[in-house]
Amino acid sequence: LYRWSVAFVAAASLGVAYLGEDAWSLLESAYEITMVSLLVPLLGGLWWPGRPERSALAAMATGSVVWAAHAAAGAENLVGTPVPVGLGATALAAVAFALVGGTGRSGAA
Repeated sequence: LYRWSVAFVAAASLGVAYLGEDAWSLLESAYEITMVSLLVPLLGGLWWPGRPERSALAAMATGSVVWAAHAAAGAENLVGTPVPVGLGATALAAVAFALVGGTGRSGAA
């Protein structure tokens, strides 16, 4: 399974590299996907340590899906707004983090 995962990531990375315009745009995309998928769970875990794991997973999924959909469409702004995609996806991830999970304990059930 690990070997197939490595092969998949390598193939996906190669595809992204060939689709990129230049090194700067690839670097920008790498930082942006990290922001939209990991910033909210990190800050949420620091400030709200009692939140369940599903809050972080919902935030990661929401930010990643919104960002990927806009990136695939070539949109620079969140649909219907003047907000840049990275900031909008991060804000929506924060909303998902706040709405999912209530105030239960994190970890095992």
